[in-house]
Parts: sequence; structure tokens; C-alpha cells
Amino acid sequence: MENADPVISNEKCAACMYLRKKCAANCQLAPYFPSDRTEDFQNVYQLFGVSNIINMLNSVDDDDEQKGKMAESLILEAKIRKENPVYGCLAIERKLRCGAAEAAKGAHMRLRREKAGTADDVILPQKRDRTCGRRSAEEE
Repeated sequence: MENADPVISNEKCAACMYLRKKCAANCQLAPYFPSDRTEDFQNVYQLFGVSNIINMLNSVDDDDEQKGKMAESLILEAKIRKENPVYGCLAIERKLRCGAAEAAKGAHMRLRREKAGTADDVILPQKRDRTCGRRSAEEE
């Protein structure tokens, strides 16, 4: 009969598989990196290292929910850093900020056009937007 508890298993966790060591019953990384999350562990390991992962997980209260959120946060940070090694999460933040700024400018321009009574097909002069690196409509 198989053990129903997913934390205590005969199978190695992703951390122990990657590090090629025996997975003890009290392995600190087993609850957060089960055997089917090897790629996630590899990304986190390459970015932080095992000792830093354990230290960060231990820095959170003993609440399993908080530790789970910390592990997911580390996994997300490592995945994004792998996709964009230079800027990481900052690249996503900048993209979102620029999108929001462009949407606000577009709404502002539509409002100006409606007040002025001009058609939407009128082409307004463009200037370089320094924050997003794209051209934006000329503001007064």
C-alpha cells in the first residue's frame, strides 16, 4: 500500500535528484520542490544556491503557507531571471508601467480630440517618450 502523504515519499525530491544525494525524511526542500519540479529547482539553484534557498525559507515564520509562498516567489524570480538575465523582474515592471502610461496618454488624447471636435484620423505631431522608448503623441 502506497503512502498517501505527499511530503513523506520513497521518491527523491527535485533538489536531492539534482544534487545527486539521498533524500532524507526531513529534507527541508522536499515540500517545495517535489520530483516533478526539477526544472524549477534548477533555475532557483542556479540563481540562489542551496544554502541561500534554505536560509530564505528559514527566514519566514514557521507557517507552511508562508514558506510555500516564499518558495513560489523564488521559483518565479528565477524563471523570470532566466528569461531576462539582465533586468529580470524589472523588465516586466517597466513593460507594465509603459503600457499603463501609453493607455493613459491614449485616453487623454481621445478626450482632447473630443473636446476639440477633431476626427480620430487626424495625425498629431510625435515626440520621443524617454521613459518607454517609443513615440508618443505631442502634448501641449
